[in-house]
Amino acid sequence: RDPGFAPNNRDTLLIAHRGATGVDERHVRRASAALDHALPIWVDDHLHARDVAAACSDVRRLAVAGGSGTFRAVVEGLIAAGRLEDVELLPLRLGSGNVIARRLGHGFAIRGWGDATEALPVIRCRAHDEMGRPWEGHALGLVGLGTIAQAPDDVARLRPLLRRLPTAWRERCNALAYAASFAGRTPHAHHEEVTLHLEGERIVCPMVAGLLTTGSLREIPVAPEPGHLALALLGPASRRTIAKLLARVRPEVATWRADLPLSADLALRLAWRSQAPQRIFLDEDPHWVRGPLDVTLAGFAQVVRGGAA
Repeated sequence: RDPGFAPNNRDTLLIAHRGATGVDERHVRRASAALDHALPIWVDDHLHARDVAAACSDVRRLAVAGGSGTFRAVVEGLIAAGRLEDVELLPLRLGSGNVIARRLGHGFAIRGWGDATEALPVIRCRAHDEMGRPWEGHALGLVGLGTIAQAPDDVARLRPLLRRLPTAWRERCNALAYAASFAGRTPHAHHEEVTLHLEGERIVCPMVAGLLTTGSLREIPVAPEPGHLALALLGPASRRTIAKLLARVRPEVATWRADLPLSADLALRLAWRSQAPQRIFLDEDPHWVRGPLDVTLAGFAQVVRGGAA
């Protein structure tokens, strides 16, 4: 691992997560050739991906082979380097569960970079860690943040088996594993009463999951207007409710929801009644935070739309 790595002679880079489902040397070589011989860099985890992206001072185009958590880590690296809006990003859909790639219309065949990009909002989350020190993390608009997000170890143990499947089946089975995990854990999730502060309003409700997203999620019935973020607070859910969600019946299960205009003025605060540290997830990555969680707009990542890959 070398956080100081900076490929000064290349403007095109391919970051590949070694542990992601569907990412192997054969796929990465093929992707590199299709993407103007992008320089492949293997990373071991999300922190490693963040470090590499933060060190790439001269890169203009950056492809990501891994899940949406890897993609989010790369975005955080660009934010740390002050280059969020300077680098063109391409999420590859290799069967690894990259929600960003799927929702932007990417296929499994990699054909090149293309010209069409979309501004993907990045949400800044600020709070304090368990020791009371300032903490900052980021969530992607198409993935969001919540108190329930991480798949348990049994899903991770399926990955060696999933790698043997064709790409499309690998992605389907990966999605089913996460859906089953979500359905099994949500009814038993610990929840705390939370107060939402937004534009002078105070909304109090029990929260199991809070979602910020710009696209409709299969699991949560959220579909905001274009140019808006959707915030949904979910109270305790029964197994029957979760079954309906997974079947896409889309019932009104949100305790409270709103569409928020995407602008520099976006600001909201989530404050838990309990003083104990709260476990939140940015995509799959868990963080323990203490005190209120302040949410603002960090900026927009420039992401290649489907049709290019």
